[in-house]
Amino acid sequence: ERSSQLFFGMERLVECDLVAETRYDKIAEAFGCYGEQVDTLEQFRPALERATASGKPALIQVMVDHDANMAPPGLLEFSSMVYRATE
Repeated sequence: ERSSQLFFGMERLVECDLVAETRYDKIAEAFGCYGEQVDTLEQFRPALERATASGKPALIQVMVDHDANMAPPGLLEFSSMVYRATE
């Protein structure tokens, strides 16, 4: 949602900002969940398997390039909602 809002120049609607330096996986662990950070696509499947095997709620923090993901899936749906809201 954040990238869609920024893409359409709606910075005032951004309510939160995820920061790369924050280890959200460690926060999940502190709450008793399984947490892991992955930096590459090759690391994702094994991390998902470990998370499933843990039997706990899990958070896998996937590090992505924000610029490469500026147009996220669902962008067209979001843009149609923004258009309807401004009519």
